[in-house]
Amino acid sequence: MAPSLGDTEELVGFSTVAITTDSSVAAQIILTAAGGSSLVISEVFPSWPQEPSGQQYYVGGYFEIHNNSDSTVALARKLFMDVWDGYLTSPNRPNGCSIFAAIEHDPQNVWAQHLYRFPDGARVLLPGETALLATDGIDHRPFGRAGFFDLRIAAVEFPGSSDVDNPLVPNMIDLSPRPLEADGHGWRFRGGRQYWAIASDLKTDSLTRWTDAVFGTVLTRIPVGALLDLVRFNFDEPRTPGFSLCTSAITDNVDPADAVYLKVEDTLAIHRRVARTLPNGRVVYQRSHNSAADWIAGKATPGVIP
Repeated sequence: MAPSLGDTEELVGFSTVAITTDSSVAAQIILTAAGGSSLVISEVFPSWPQEPSGQQYYVGGYFEIHNNSDSTVALARKLFMDVWDGYLTSPNRPNGCSIFAAIEHDPQNVWAQHLYRFPDGARVLLPGETALLATDGIDHRPFGRAGFFDLRIAAVEFPGSSDVDNPLVPNMIDLSPRPLEADGHGWRFRGGRQYWAIASDLKTDSLTRWTDAVFGTVLTRIPVGALLDLVRFNFDEPRTPGFSLCTSAITDNVDPADAVYLKVEDTLAIHRRVARTLPNGRVVYQRSHNSAADWIAGKATPGVIP
């Protein structure tokens, strides 16, 4: 049987029942949650809002990661990654879907394009607490209006070779074989289909790597059982005639469907649905392993838990 994401939510409980011939006898078995999945991605702001000049602003994006369990969880040494989502066909590459076929549709593994580790001093999250990961952990509001946020509250930021570094916000550790550099910035959102995941600590030096023969893209194999959470997302953008996406690179046991809600210029975020609110006010997020069901679009709310 193919594995599902690690650290999954399950129900536990037991009861002793005496079986009799009297069919009218009923027994109640109470099942209780075993704590649930620990870390989930709870909010994503992947949009590219416009500056007053009309230029798109690429570096104000963020993720929020939430402790969905009833136990304390340390972020230190956990992994964050872009998961390979699949390629496309085009007039110049009608066989584009075959380029990455060797590593796709594997129920046991996913493949990371860009891979980061939380630093040793990263936050420890109490039950119900959230940490914000920013492309740049600075105050972005002076650069525009809607969609520009003060991200100095970030728990970590992604480093780049020449971007603004907030010395008060720890940097993620880049483990990517080919680090992402965009205008001197490190990791940031891109358009199109994107998959993101967090995973437990792994000895990344011993993980298998694969390089495609066409583009030289280096991917790192991540066992599905190590994944704590994964989001499939696809911007609601029209495709250029002659271009079409290949099927998703991951299998249904990981996540069967994309969430599709936004255009790249929107100033909205995507939010994980709330499953329930506990009597003490703590939110527990839905985690069905189906991004199309788990996510909705809404106003960006960095640092705010519903």
